[in-house]
Amino acid sequence: MTTGFGPEVAASASGIVQATTSNYFTLVQADEAVAPAPEPAAGPSKADKEDARRRRMEEAVARGKLEYKDEHAYTERGWVVGDASARLNASFKVDRQLVEYLTSAHLASATPDPAAALAALIPLVHDGKPLGGLSRELLETALIAAMRVGDRATAGRLARVGRSSWRGQFAVFAQTCSDALVFSGDDTAAILPLLYVTATYGLHAPVLSRLAARLAEVAPADPATAGDMRDLARVVGQVAAYRARAFRRPIFDDARLSRPGSARADTDADASAERGSAEADAAAADSEPDERSDGADGRPARPDVAALRAVLAALDLGRITAALELDAEADEILGGAVRRLAHGVGGGGEVEPDTTRGVHQL
Repeated sequence: MTTGFGPEVAASASGIVQATTSNYFTLVQADEAVAPAPEPAAGPSKADKEDARRRRMEEAVARGKLEYKDEHAYTERGWVVGDASARLNASFKVDRQLVEYLTSAHLASATPDPAAALAALIPLVHDGKPLGGLSRELLETALIAAMRVGDRATAGRLARVGRSSWRGQFAVFAQTCSDALVFSGDDTAAILPLLYVTATYGLHAPVLSRLAARLAEVAPADPATAGDMRDLARVVGQVAAYRARAFRRPIFDDARLSRPGSARADTDADASAERGSAEADAAAADSEPDERSDGADGRPARPDVAALRAVLAALDLGRITAALELDAEADEILGGAVRRLAHGVGGGGEVEPDTTRGVHQL
């Protein structure tokens, strides 16, 4: 029987060619030659696709209007207060960041509540730990809150707890501690934080102004000690005035920086003409009758360095230490502050290196 697939392909009795391992490839080739190729189905056109996409977007917008309610898009003031208080009360572990958020909200809000801020911080203070176990920022917040609510005892206690941060560059914190000690009624102890800053950080007008005022308020019974305190306060006041006047002067002289004929020079000339009267008024207000006049270069005149150093050399630091009731560490700080004052306004000589302290404390 002829099958039409070649002589080697045999057909069964029913006329259907049986596929075997020997003729399978031949049968496939024959089927592909006889069967017509299917025509690809016609897909949607580009216009139909764009129309379907537009309908889907319209349906999504309509469905969203039904599923979502109108809600406000702002956060209420003070939201953190209730949430933070509830979380702190529910947890046995203190979240310091949450405490900072809470106390800042209490202290710096439009309706401040310093009593609530102080109540949140006092349970966290441990006298035996540096800074009472708090961060410097939290301890300063507690100091400010204690002074605002009029708690003198707590203000003095917190100021003494912060003694470990009186050194170094934390001048603002030391000033806050000094103000808190004055608020608590201990004017003598309020001098110590300012001495620490002066000895270990540098000569800064706000710190020196406070230090001069604190020293002037101390009135020892011994006339010699009282004279030493007055002399030290006078020297500190002179250095504070010199440093304060320096900060009221511009760092750069615009006239010298501008080249004649340049656009910058023309602009500066116009600006100088406009503010001429204001600068004259400021210069007049800046001059004080009890201080030396400015030098020829317009900079603040330096105090008489030789006289200043002579006064400091004549001081009996032992009497001052006894009058201020300083301990051994504070006595060294007093000596460091006096040495820095002696060399702080220049006039020749350099500060002797102190090899007894680490580099980070110099």
